[in-house]
Amino acid sequence: MDLQVKVFTDYVQPNVQVAEKRLDANFFQHQPYLDEFNKAQGTHLVSVGAVPLEPLGAYSSKFKQLEDLPSGANVVIPNDATNGGRALLLLAKHNLITLKDPTNILSTIKDITANPKGLKFRELEAATLPRVLTQVDLGQ
Repeated sequence: MDLQVKVFTDYVQPNVQVAEKRLDANFFQHQPYLDEFNKAQGTHLVSVGAVPLEPLGAYSSKFKQLEDLPSGANVVIPNDATNGGRALLLLAKHNLITLKDPTNILSTIKDITANPKGLKFRELEAATLPRVLTQVDLGQ
């Protein structure tokens, strides 16, 4: 098998290029992301095998623990539905926010029912999050 690897800097183009038949396949996403992509883009891509679901982390250049976040901290999360939801689920798991449904991977900022520290959320393209970590209190 001769594989040609192509690197992308965003999460959208790999699926777009498969849908447009410019690539045969890609290997980067979990099923909930693929489902949301198909729904949003009107595509009909299918999974031909599972990929590992990498753990989602919370990163800060200012604080060592989630519990150290101050009131009003600036938090950036991915703007795609499933990874944004995963980020919110992680914060809920650590009791920093409360969600309507603490098991819903598609939770959005609108689903936050309690935010005792008044965290300020901003949604960004996932690929840009590492570049803004020094400008925010927390990124996921």
